Amino acid sequence: MGGDASDARAALLRAWTRHRDELLARYPERMNAIPDASEMERHFRVHYLEFDLGAGYRDGDRLV
Repeated sequence: MGGDASDARAALLRAWTRHRDELLARYPERMNAIPDASEMERHFRVHYLEFDLGAGYRDGDRLV
């Protein structure tokens, strides 16, 4: 909490790396099919949203 888009991106890429490593430990033959973190943003569109702590949101719109 309290980070910015750069912090969110770094956390996402760390999580992706761990997830990919776990998948490849089980399915090493898929090495070429599952992109490395450095290639992830070429394969997936990533959107970062910012929310205020304690506020309620619906569909990205603040309610309170």
